[in-house]
Amino acid sequence: MRHSASTIALFVFVSSALALAGCGGRGVTPPFAGQVTHDSMLVSDVVEATVPNVAGTYKGTFTVTESGHSGNGTFSQVMKQSGTAISGTVAETILGSTKTFNFSGTVAKAAKGAKLKFTIYNQSSGRNASAHANVIGKHENGKAYVPPSGTKPAIYFTFKGLRQ
Repeated sequence: MRHSASTIALFVFVSSALALAGCGGRGVTPPFAGQVTHDSMLVSDVVEATVPNVAGTYKGTFTVTESGHSGNGTFSQVMKQSGTAISGTVAETILGSTKTFNFSGTVAKAAKGAKLKFTIYNQSSGRNASAHANVIGKHENGKAYVPPSGTKPAIYFTFKGLRQ
């Protein structure tokens, strides 16, 4: 069967267009994590690209409650991010006294913004806080909980910050 030059040219054009559009011979099934695609891009690169960037410095206020007594303070949080991992320091000031703590955890995409889960480490007392927060735009809102230990009661924090 002979094809005219215009039919062959149309076939070459359509084939080229499909290949450039990513439809040429590829299935629609997404690749598995760690698998290299035809574009030599790791799936983890695609996953990381969908994770919101929450790195930066946040400053704000917090309320702490312990044994039914509440107090207010300010905080400055420096957050670093690598993919879904977050870490950094948080300095909290209450009644003129400032203490700095390290933290580490994860970030995930939420319906709006990002959802953070992290642990704040108090190396002097050994009592760590479990924290979670939402970041929407520049606003961070969250809670932290330090469980009771021995004769020391539980401590509850609520905090609101703004990325600088």
